[in-house]
Amino acid sequence: MDYTQVLAVLTKLNEDDKASITNDVLKDIMKKVHQIMPEDVIDNISKNRHEVLARDDVAWVYLHTILFVVSDFAKTELSQENPLFTIEQMKILRNSIKVASHLGIVFSFHSAIKVRTRATDFKNFQIHFEHKDIFDKYKILCHTVTLLLKLFEHVILRSAVISQLDSILAALFQLSFAPLQKPIVDCPLSENNNAEFKMTTELYANLIKDQVNYQNKLYELKEKMPLTSVLTNIMMISAESNNPRWFQINVHRYISEIFMMSNGVVSLTTVICDELTDVSVYWPKLNVAGEILIRRYKKGDTGYTVPALKYYDAICIQLITLLESKEYKQGAIIANCYIKVLYEFDKDLCQQKVLDIIMNPLHNKNNKSISTENQVSQCIENLCKLFITTRAEFTCLPLTILSSVLHPLFYLYLKVKSSIYVHRNKVKELLLKILQDVKIRHPAFSVILNHDMFATREYGERLNFKFGDDGGLMVSSEPFEVENDEIAGGLYELVKGDDQLAFSLFEYLLKVSPNLNHTADEAAKNKKLLQSPKDIIEKMEKQLIVIQLLSMLSDLSNVQKAQMRSPQSLLGFIKFYFTKISSTDSIYNDSHEQDVEILYTCLMLIKQMIIENKESQSWKAFEDFISDIKTINFKNIPEKIVSIFEEIEKVIRKKGKESVKHYYDLSAENKLLNEVDKALADLTDPLLPVRGHGLITLTKLIEARHPETELKKDLLFCIFQQNLTHEDSFIYLTAINGICAMTKMFPDKVIETLVQEFIGLTQQQRNCETTPETRAKLGEILVKTTRALGEMTPKYKSLLVNGFLCGTKDPDAMVRASSLSCLGEFCKIMGFRLGNLMIEILYCISCIIKTDKDDSCRRAAVLVTTLLLQGLGKSALVDLGENLVPLYRSLKHLRDTDNDPTVQLHAQLALEEFDDIVKHYLFAPPKLEKTIFLLSNN
Repeated sequence: MDYTQVLAVLTKLNEDDKASITNDVLKDIMKKVHQIMPEDVIDNISKNRHEVLARDDVAWVYLHTILFVVSDFAKTELSQENPLFTIEQMKILRNSIKVASHLGIVFSFHSAIKVRTRATDFKNFQIHFEHKDIFDKYKILCHTVTLLLKLFEHVILRSAVISQLDSILAALFQLSFAPLQKPIVDCPLSENNNAEFKMTTELYANLIKDQVNYQNKLYELKEKMPLTSVLTNIMMISAESNNPRWFQINVHRYISEIFMMSNGVVSLTTVICDELTDVSVYWPKLNVAGEILIRRYKKGDTGYTVPALKYYDAICIQLITLLESKEYKQGAIIANCYIKVLYEFDKDLCQQKVLDIIMNPLHNKNNKSISTENQVSQCIENLCKLFITTRAEFTCLPLTILSSVLHPLFYLYLKVKSSIYVHRNKVKELLLKILQDVKIRHPAFSVILNHDMFATREYGERLNFKFGDDGGLMVSSEPFEVENDEIAGGLYELVKGDDQLAFSLFEYLLKVSPNLNHTADEAAKNKKLLQSPKDIIEKMEKQLIVIQLLSMLSDLSNVQKAQMRSPQSLLGFIKFYFTKISSTDSIYNDSHEQDVEILYTCLMLIKQMIIENKESQSWKAFEDFISDIKTINFKNIPEKIVSIFEEIEKVIRKKGKESVKHYYDLSAENKLLNEVDKALADLTDPLLPVRGHGLITLTKLIEARHPETELKKDLLFCIFQQNLTHEDSFIYLTAINGICAMTKMFPDKVIETLVQEFIGLTQQQRNCETTPETRAKLGEILVKTTRALGEMTPKYKSLLVNGFLCGTKDPDAMVRASSLSCLGEFCKIMGFRLGNLMIEILYCISCIIKTDKDDSCRRAAVLVTTLLLQGLGKSALVDLGENLVPLYRSLKHLRDTDNDPTVQLHAQLALEEFDDIVKHYLFAPPKLEKTIFLLSNN
């Protein structure tokens, strides 16, 4: 029998689109079908039909014939290996399943159920089943649904069955959850009479079993059929609001169970947004999807119910997985949007189920569990995805959430700011993001600088981070201490690139410095606070750190410009110290001297600002400042402070007009030439800051090529040389900078002096030993001087290399590491054209790699090796020859056996440079060149 021919006759209904399809039309169709069908097949269909329902009305006969033929077709034709069908045959099969679904399911729905099916081709159907027994409708519905689900098992028919999934799902909900009439005891069931349907005990029990069976089939659909198709159809069914309550409740529960599946959230997004490739186009739809996903349960007086908690647990796990997923390009954006909706819906729920889990590696309260490298890295990546975005249409979560890990993030930044850690920039971006919030900014500064120890509860705990075996960072339970100057340096590095943050930190320090002093002084004065020596030292350290930060920030041009626009904070700071110094009982104590130094530094900053600033400014604030200071008793004010205050007053009275000079007047009466004499006079002052200011002024005049410095260059060089023996590191480094500024005047003397100072030959003439930190800074200044020599550098290469190599033998590890770093920079400045000196450098590096016990020195040595190989390139094989072999072996041994993972990493990078050099040397790409000859006419 040709099944497709029979089905074509059965489903050829719409010859005239406007004609109604009635039972008479079906009779004519059945007559045509019986003419082309074998008798045995007709008998089988009739026998099977009566087993299902013992009625012979036309609609039932027609429906059963379609279902029987399609099922028999699936058993016979589709069971063959690799069956082949034409497009026309597939169209007939698809249309047959559509007709069977409409007649067998939609016509058999309970009258109270309203389903918006997509079958719009049956608007002309006026077919009716002659039987009106509700139990007959039930049997037709069961028979149709069962056969259609069996057809889904055949791959070729799946798309046709899925096209009718809306009707199938609605039917399954009716068969699974429709309330049953209570049974009437001892009432026999009469199926063949026209009496009213009555429920018996036996029938009730059978129907309950059927409900369980169809519930299983309903839940199997989520596993067998495409989840997006199921979700699309079930959401279309749920859109009808006039359905019975039992129907709506179970549909709602079913949708929730789909969302709770491992790919439920992704399926919902795909259904709403059509695809996951570019969700920015579907941003409003994505917000709608978030509302559908999150707002499924309401919070009662006692919280969420158990099903609601299970639902949100499953959803939040998916959101975190989607946030971390690398499979979906837009997964982070999707998860971000949904988490934002969840936070707006219930902040506590979002914090508990999502945010606390994401930030747990950085919370790590009481170090109960140690966060691994992968956990810390994943936490940083997740936080960046949640709080850092460049999309204008996307709004991030409140920064107060991110501020709860401010403290651990900052200590993580201190650990990685000078390393090659892969997430170093991300950590910095997160910290800057927190500080962007004006409300958080000053409390954040307070927490970082340990000015408010109780606020750490809101901003996270201090964590000790250490590098792991894979080059990442992990949380360590080992006790640790971080020096205050390291904290201050890290905070300065963090904010100096941002004008607004740098000025905000400057304002905060101006505000907090008087409070620190005032609180401590009042407590000591009233004897209400018992301070141990440790507490006193800690208080002094905090004050010194504030002064240090103020000094560094005041050198930034953007801070100076901001101060000119808003000088109230600085002026108020200066007023406080004027008042404090004038009311001090004793002028012979350390506290008074410290206050004088602070005040002098601030006044110098004011003077520099009002003289050098070329922008238009309001002088009202400065004039009020002068008037207020005039009211203070100057009895206890040092004479030097009074002198600089009078200079500032003159400039403010004249509104800076005399400071604008763009030329040098070389006439005999020019007062500008006296700037050098004023600076020289400052060198005789008993106050250390004044002498330091004099040296700084001379250095600036030399750098500006002041005519007077050219005339007195020998005197100035002697002055700087004499101050090299000063015990104070500030004066010493200032003198070094001055000598460095005179490089072009006395290149021979400057280089010789600096090198001798670096290698320690002049230490015999000193009364005290130079600290390793100072010698390391001296090495950096020596490199800076070398860079200023320009083309004259090769003349001094032997002297400089010998100096740096001597530094590599220093007993202090910091000096050795600094010398190696300076050596690498010098090689870069020379362009790696060192000649025979390269052999000596490589020998020294090899010795350090093999014998030095300090990790930082070995790191620096391997780093210099990498720089040399990068600079020399292919010529390294020719220039260095056999000297590369022991170095290569040393690096390989270091990579395989060293205990420091950073050293191993640097060694691997150096070995990779070796490999690249050899590959380029052996397999150099051929040069495509063509020689062109010009022939003369001669």
